[in-house]
Amino acid sequence: MNYLDAEETKGYLQGGMKLKDENKKVVRPCNLTPDKETGTGSYTLNNFKDAIVYGKGHDGRKLHEPMPKFVHLTEKQIGNIYAYLQSIPPVPHKVKHD
Repeated sequence: MNYLDAEETKGYLQGGMKLKDENKKVVRPCNLTPDKETGTGSYTLNNFKDAIVYGKGHDGRKLHEPMPKFVHLTEKQIGNIYAYLQSIPPVPHKVKHD
């Protein structure tokens, strides 16, 4: 991870790295690039808000840990994060969930 220039990190926002939830179960974050097939490219702003504020995926499923719920974000902050994620290059990267 390049902490000084995160965008230079291999696989930046493409998901798939191994993390563990509070029960030590391996979970893998999703692809946050705007790829329409494997990322967030098909998310509307409302879908995105549901995901980060309420923990609800665009298909209605509950998002798993370690995805926190960002209940204190303002509408402007949510819109800015969404706009940023939509502005980065889409990368097709299907994440395999264990």
